Formats: sequence, structure tokens, C-alpha cells
Amino acid sequence: MGQHLTKSDQSTAGHIETRVKDIEKFFNKAKRGVPAFSKEMLGWGSKWKLIKDKAQFWKEETEHRTFVEEQFANHVFTSKALEKTIQNAVEDFVARDGGAVNNQFLTAVREDVPIELLDSEMDLNRFKSKTLTSIEHNFERSAMKAYGEVGVETATLIGSSIASSIAAKVLVRVATSIATRMGLSVGILATGAAASPYTLGLSFLFALIIDSVLGWAIDYFRDPEGDLTQTIQFELTKLERLIIDGAPATDTDEAVAGVRQELETIAGLQSKSRRDAMDDILDPSNT
Repeated sequence: MGQHLTKSDQSTAGHIETRVKDIEKFFNKAKRGVPAFSKEMLGWGSKWKLIKDKAQFWKEETEHRTFVEEQFANHVFTSKALEKTIQNAVEDFVARDGGAVNNQFLTAVREDVPIELLDSEMDLNRFKSKTLTSIEHNFERSAMKAYGEVGVETATLIGSSIASSIAAKVLVRVATSIATRMGLSVGILATGAAASPYTLGLSFLFALIIDSVLGWAIDYFRDPEGDLTQTIQFELTKLERLIIDGAPATDTDEAVAGVRQELETIAGLQSKSRRDAMDDILDPSNT
């Protein structure tokens, strides 16, 4: 029995890496769009908007900032797309990956289960359905302790409903961690997490980009697209690693969790739910 549980844990760890790669693929695609974005930023259209905004020094103008954000969305990514990528990764890990591991586990463990607990002529799926229900109930209880009310009905325990609820809470937690580390407090998360007063680091990124453009866009004698591209891609990589891996504690900042740590937490809950279910079924005195 123990070997099947261990193998399930190993399969779950592999799924964590798959979901992390989903986020990495998103950022890799975003970085490929940066050269086109940099070209727009250093073009005459951008420079003219910048000049107009700065010329009206008696009032704050935001035409250039709006232009930056629009072009970033067109060529790189939108905040909603980033949020959706993270949420999809967590949902898939909870529902699709979790369900696949449970089914593989129950198929493998069936050979080691006492005959009286196996399927009967009256119920050909008794063992699998009984054990899977126990696993799902255990996971729901653990998820509620870790993430609060997940708001699902018994019939949808480990399916899309609970996965969506957990993913939304993970998104808020990750965004809050990023905001804490970057010192941000503006913006609103979308895609089910609108209660959080934080962005996924995009306000900081836009501020850095605008500062870079201010330094280079008014240079009429050269066109440093490569420099701007490299700077933005470097900052995107930093944001990517912070979202995925979080950051350790420093002398001035507490440690913050990323998506990987959240998935590892969920994986621990999934593992415990399988172990507890088998304990309950093989030794009814535990219930």
C-alpha cells in the first residue's frame, strides 16, 4: 500500500512542474513580444505623446502612460491574461491532475485490497466509488482549513467548482505576496479575485518602463530599442520568478510564497486525503 501512496505523491510532484511550465510558457511568449513593444515606445508617436504630456506642466496628463499600457497589452500581455494563466494552472492541478492521480492510485492499489472490500456482483464499482468519495471528502475538509470556505456542494467536491474556488484564493495570496514584496497597493485583481487590492506587479513594471522611456525616448540621436527590450525582458523574468517561486526572507522583508509553494501545499492536502481514506476503509475503527 505504501508504495502506491509514494508513487502517487511522485506523480503529483511531476504535475507541479507541468503547471509551473504553463506559467513559464506564458512569460516566454510575452518576452517575444517585447521587441515590437520597444519599437512602439521609441517611435515618434510615443515621443510626441510624451512631449505633449510634459509640456502641460501645470496639470497632470496621462496620454503617454495610457499609450504605454495599451501597447504593452497589445504586444506583451494583459493583467487579466496573466491572472487567468495562474488561475488555470491551479485549477488544472486541483481538478484534472488531482483526479488523474487518484484514479491511477485506486487502479494500482486494488490488487492489495482485501477481497471483502472489493467490488461485488451488486455493485461492480463499489471499492473505487467508496474510496474516491472518501478521498474527496477528506480533501474538501483539508482545503477548507487551508483556504477557508471553498463554497462547493458535496457532488462537486474535487471537480471544477472547488478547483475554481481554491485557484481564486491562491491568486489573491500570490498577488498579495508580490504586492508586499514590491511595495504595491494599487489596482484590482480580476478573474474571480476582485476583492484583492493588489496587482500582479504590473503597476511597478509600467512605472519602470515609463521611466526607461523617459530616459531614452527623447534621445533624438540614437534609437536604443535593444537596451529597452533587454531591460523589460529582464524585469519580466524577475516578475516571473517571483510569481512562481516567491522570495526568501531578508533583513527587511518577510518570505513570500509563489505558485510553486501553493501547489506544494495543495499536493500535501491531496496526499493526506488519500492516506486518510485508505486508513478509514481498511480500518473502519478509525471512523
